[in-house]
Amino acid sequence: MGISAATSCTSDSANEDNLILKVSAARTVETIANSNNEFDSAGKVYSELLDSYYAIGCQSQEINAVAELVDSIANTNVSFSELSGTSIDALETVELQQLLDYDITDLTSVINTTNLSNTAKTKLSNFLSGILDFSTDDDYYSIYNFIIEYEAETNSDASISKADKKALLTISSIVRYAAAHERKRPKKNHDPDWYLLVGSIIGTTSGINDGAQGAVLLTVAIGIIENERLK
Repeated sequence: MGISAATSCTSDSANEDNLILKVSAARTVETIANSNNEFDSAGKVYSELLDSYYAIGCQSQEINAVAELVDSIANTNVSFSELSGTSIDALETVELQQLLDYDITDLTSVINTTNLSNTAKTKLSNFLSGILDFSTDDDYYSIYNFIIEYEAETNSDASISKADKKALLTISSIVRYAAAHERKRPKKNHDPDWYLLVGSIIGTTSGINDGAQGAVLLTVAIGIIENERLK
């Protein structure tokens, strides 16, 4: 993968109001984690990269700038290097733009591009549909409980392969952490919780063919760009 050009990034690290994606103080890594998901490191690394990005204070909406900085942060994160996945040199701006143009109606197409078996694709589709059924009236822990129940059921499902389980549990881990990150401002004409998860779901699912590394990178980059565009 490659970036077409380096782009500068405007920073204002002193202004916390610019940190659109952040975890509520009441939600620690311990309360978001699921020790029964052996691939939960994917979600933890997603959270680390996102926190590191916003600690720098970058406010750019430009895909090149965000992609370049996310790549740089990931390449210096030891936990990211330990995740499974193919060798990922950099995020592709063309791919990011395409995914940013997607909405919930494209989710089935995104799922169909994965290397999952048909059984696992159906299972993933049902899971993601269930996530998107939650509304603003549902607190985070309702979503959390739904996800960990799904993860327990997936672990015990003898009808899917070990590789499929790894992919499904990697996706669910990243989505669980992504759901814990709050938006300060919802996009107009959209349920904020619903919109919060759509980009993460599309990014995670699209990247899973490149393993946990690909899923994490795309989810972080898409989430950042979408949040900057909400300002």
